[in-house]
Amino acid sequence: MRTAIIRSLLCLLGVVTLLGAGCGENPNGQGVQDFGSITGRLIDDRTGGPVTVSPITISVGSTPVTQVDNQGGFVLNHVPVGRQTININAIGYAPITVDVNVVKGQTSDAGYVRLKSTLAQ
Repeated sequence: MRTAIIRSLLCLLGVVTLLGAGCGENPNGQGVQDFGSITGRLIDDRTGGPVTVSPITISVGSTPVTQVDNQGGFVLNHVPVGRQTININAIGYAPITVDVNVVKGQTSDAGYVRLKSTLAQ
């Protein structure tokens, strides 16, 4: 009986070890919870003024922002690290994408994003 208990404990230890094997770092060098932020400012290509229209959608994957400040500024929080593509859709403007490299725990700046108006001049 003692041998059976020892075998059961060793078997349980093996299972726990195998289950824990996937808990380390990702093979691509990024931890599962590595995030940063992205900021930027939307500018009208024609006037050079800020784009503050509504509705507006700025997203990276499933991280949407639907508001900008009165200077066209936006912030996307909790964005996964690495190269990310920002999708920007604003009423009266052509959709645009911008690539940004997100660094863990830091804020990456998309800079001034110039939107082209789809309205007649």
